[in-house]
Amino acid sequence: QVLTAMPRATAWKYGLLLATVGAFALPNKAPVATSWISKNFVGGPRCVARGPASAFSPPGFESEQEKLGRQGIHVAQAYYRDLPTCQACEVCPNYRREILFEVRSADTDLAAKAGYNKVAAPESTELLEFQRSKIYRPPPDVPEND
Repeated sequence: QVLTAMPRATAWKYGLLLATVGAFALPNKAPVATSWISKNFVGGPRCVARGPASAFSPPGFESEQEKLGRQGIHVAQAYYRDLPTCQACEVCPNYRREILFEVRSADTDLAAKAGYNKVAAPESTELLEFQRSKIYRPPPDVPEND
């Protein structure tokens, strides 16, 4: 419809452009089946020879994603849960964290070799709350009693 309203030379160029762009367009890819994998990390004073408990911090996503990436495992989504620990004394670990990654289902065997277990997906409300917690929300500039 648009091509008929243009002069013939312009329509030809426009048609050629559409054909060229169409030749390089990405094909529609079918959705890939994914699974969630998890690994527990425990640390603190009982896990090392010396050092104060406050010097220990749980691992983050970056180092673990890098390890999986070196094995050819692409991570689609990451999530973690901090699990409770007893901190009544300086003997127990001061953190226990479960790190979960969403990966292609075909990569779960490779992930198992890296020490990850296949687990059920976190609930959608958990994931939504986690994603919202990563967004910076500046404090309101209006006092509460206004």
